[in-house]
Amino acid sequence: MKLQCQRDGLLLACQLVGVAVAGRTPLAILSNIKAIADNDRLILMATDREIGIRYVLQGVQIDLG
Repeated sequence: MKLQCQRDGLLLACQLVGVAVAGRTPLAILSNIKAIADNDRLILMATDREIGIRYVLQGVQIDLG
């Protein structure tokens, strides 16, 4: 899968969602950002079990080939 989008928009989205990523945690799943590519948008999600952030980045081009 290939994803094309503006670099600045993706960087801003990752920085905003990264606020919710736990710094030190015994659960490895909490130290990552989940990305879901769907049609013309990219959904980024993160949580530290107290707060969660979901950010939708519109206008991306996704090539599943």
